[in-house]
Amino acid sequence: MSTYLVAWVVSDFDYKSGKLVENNNVTFRIWARKDAINQVDFATEVGPKCLEYYEKFFDIEYPLPKQDMISIPDFSAGAMENWGLITYRESYLLYDPKVILFNQRNLFWHGNFSEI
Repeated sequence: MSTYLVAWVVSDFDYKSGKLVENNNVTFRIWARKDAINQVDFATEVGPKCLEYYEKFFDIEYPLPKQDMISIPDFSAGAMENWGLITYRESYLLYDPKVILFNQRNLFWHGNFSEI
């Protein structure tokens, strides 16, 4: 492990656990602010599948017993692939389908009707 990949976070965030990655029992958790924890469901579902895909594709088992992903407000780097703790800017990890739906309706309305 490269030393620049060492990271830890101290927070009062909540987490949701994803499905254990098949064959190797990797604990998978997504962390977020308490008022944003309802937006981690997509990452909780897809994250373990991505890990499993890379294990199969490269034929290399993930070497750690856990994989945490954390959404950090205004994280300037965008994301960082730390050893066992991947850090993300909130907008890169959190997903709220209601916001996406509303935003697209808003863009449709203003983009398509306001110029008529």
